[in-house]
Amino acid sequence: VAILDDGAFRNNQSVIKVVMPKVAVIGIEALSNLSVSTITLPNTVHEVRPMAFYNNKNQTSFTYQNETELVETYEINDYMLISNGVLYTKTVNNKYLLSSYPTGKTDTTYEVINKVVRIEYAAAENNPYLEKVTLPETLKLIGNRAFYGCSKLDTVEFKSTIAPSFEGTITGSIEYAEDSEILELLTKYFPLNGYYPLYYGQFVTLI
Repeated sequence: VAILDDGAFRNNQSVIKVVMPKVAVIGIEALSNLSVSTITLPNTVHEVRPMAFYNNKNQTSFTYQNETELVETYEINDYMLISNGVLYTKTVNNKYLLSSYPTGKTDTTYEVINKVVRIEYAAAENNPYLEKVTLPETLKLIGNRAFYGCSKLDTVEFKSTIAPSFEGTITGSIEYAEDSEILELLTKYFPLNGYYPLYYGQFVTLI
């Protein structure tokens, strides 16, 4: 059973199809910035790290090959399931996470399934089609950059009576390109006597 290390195939535009029959762990950005349209997941996977499938602009879904056909909705194993092509995983105490929403998925609206308690860091970052997201009453935490760069997102419906918490990121802990809009804002406004506060980019842009 194999491990796809962090960044294993990152930015490899020649990869147009992914086959991983016995992969157990998919590392950070292991399958990111690829040209794939779909990723078929095996039932051997028991760990998917953040941003594992980051910014695959042509990817419209996750799938699973069952006994008879390729499907987009299926409980793959005790750790992960796919619902309408979106990947969900479980914590060690059996709580659901929205792990990855495909960057190229063309739906304009999406309702996160019930029982989800957390949306993973950068889970749906840079999807250009989403206009409305509905979040379940079970949601407790929204990871940073969850919907960052979703340029058409203008409506977020919260079903919960208590607002979920936003997970911040220390501004000095991430490297940015020199022409990055985020870096420009952070450099201009945030460093105070060497102290970098948290930043939040859960929805569309920097807060």
